[in-house]
Amino acid sequence: MTRDEEAWFDLGSYGYGPGMPRTWQAWGLCAAYSLVNVAAAWLVVDRSPIGFLTIAAGATILFLATCARWTRTGRRWANPAAPISREKE
Repeated sequence: MTRDEEAWFDLGSYGYGPGMPRTWQAWGLCAAYSLVNVAAAWLVVDRSPIGFLTIAAGATILFLATCARWTRTGRRWANPAAPISREKE
């Protein structure tokens, strides 16, 4: 879990996972993830659907792992009624 000053993503309002990006690194990560998937769809999907799925799955795993590492309060289920704790490491 990262400290608040280092976090790239806020916690999502509902559910499990990150919310909106809060730094340029997070926006860059989102753009790179999108570009990898669009490029794979454009260049690979006609030749090898399995290759496309492999690239997309790998990019998604890396994206989600990075999001989990750099989300403000870590990985937990968001409860909109509960206050967000501000504990420091």
